[in-house]
Amino acid sequence: MRAWRVMAVAGLIIFSHSASAAGRLNVKIEQAVKSVSSDKPVSNEQGETGIRVVAVNLGDQDIEVVDQSFPKTNRSGLLMNNVFRVLADDGSEAPYFGIYVNMEGAPEDVYVKVGPKQKKAVDVNIQLNYRLKPGQHYTVSLRSPSLYLNRPKLAFKNASRDSLRASWLEASSNDVRIFAGKQLDAGLTSPEKRLRKTIESEFASCSAAQVQHVEKNVIPQSTAIAYETLTEYGQQTKVQTFDVPPYVDMWFEPTARFTTWFGVHGDPDDYLPDDQFNDNMVFATWYRLTSDSANPKPPVSITCQCDPVENNVSPNALAWVSPGMLYQVNLCPRFFESPPFPTVYDESSQVGTFLHEITHFSDEIVDGTIDAPSGYTYAGTKALAGNRALAVRNAQSYKFYYLNLDFN
Repeated sequence: MRAWRVMAVAGLIIFSHSASAAGRLNVKIEQAVKSVSSDKPVSNEQGETGIRVVAVNLGDQDIEVVDQSFPKTNRSGLLMNNVFRVLADDGSEAPYFGIYVNMEGAPEDVYVKVGPKQKKAVDVNIQLNYRLKPGQHYTVSLRSPSLYLNRPKLAFKNASRDSLRASWLEASSNDVRIFAGKQLDAGLTSPEKRLRKTIESEFASCSAAQVQHVEKNVIPQSTAIAYETLTEYGQQTKVQTFDVPPYVDMWFEPTARFTTWFGVHGDPDDYLPDDQFNDNMVFATWYRLTSDSANPKPPVSITCQCDPVENNVSPNALAWVSPGMLYQVNLCPRFFESPPFPTVYDESSQVGTFLHEITHFSDEIVDGTIDAPSGYTYAGTKALAGNRALAVRNAQSYKFYYLNLDFN
């Protein structure tokens, strides 16, 4: 009996040591005491919209946080990923005007190491990155849990990328309330105008060959696909008129192509918000790409500015955009290394990337799409169809819908 007890105690000690040896991530959102852009304290009632996200390693080993799952800003304070959900009291979500970085098909995931009992803190001015309405309260939360490895990546030895992803743990956080004061900096009430100035100051021209390739090949091919999809989409709406009494009956007959990516469309007569967003985005994608001089809109333009220092853009990025910088797509070296069209389901491509980026913009037609964390791969995006509200707002859902891939 005594021997059994000794073994049991020893086992508990070993288990306890093993458990404590692992790292554990704790994430907390705090209201900033000071403005992100100033050392002068600003009270929340005066319109302070700065927050601080603090990640603390509570364990005894290094942990590695997945870079894309944690807030990240560039030198101008712009978010590099739309990781926050900013909800007004009426339930509406504030449009995002930070930066979207397309990491599809990146050769490896980027991790940020946090040592034992150490912390990583990021200051974010919500007003700088989201369009807030003066005089309203908002609830700010992380859109998804932060992801991490509870041991150094080297401890997993030669584990594959998929094996590492299977080992990811989640760390949820709290939410905080902020108040958008009635007297806001005029430059912050219209983030899209501020973004235009920022990006123009960092503008870098592409080579003549790159510009010619995009203008002569990528944009026309993307436009043709968008028009074909818009035509097919419109044909799914059926209309029947009756003389007695005079009225019009409308219904939606979705194709398998549509339901694969967006689920079930509602009754056109009801015109639900998800259906309205879906309809508008399919039209907007084609409209944004067209070069018809009769359309009173900015033309599609490109830059090749992907500086990892100035813009904090990962070397593994394909492209990046700012939703308010209509319709400027910033292309990275990996974009030009990609094939025009994918040859397998999860292969990044030039046309696919361009269609993805075009949906991110926010204009008078519709607000831009988001990058749902679980909706980047072909399989992950297809699974989103069961959540229509998310699927119709996910950029990859539109990309796969437009490309209509079939490699069987």
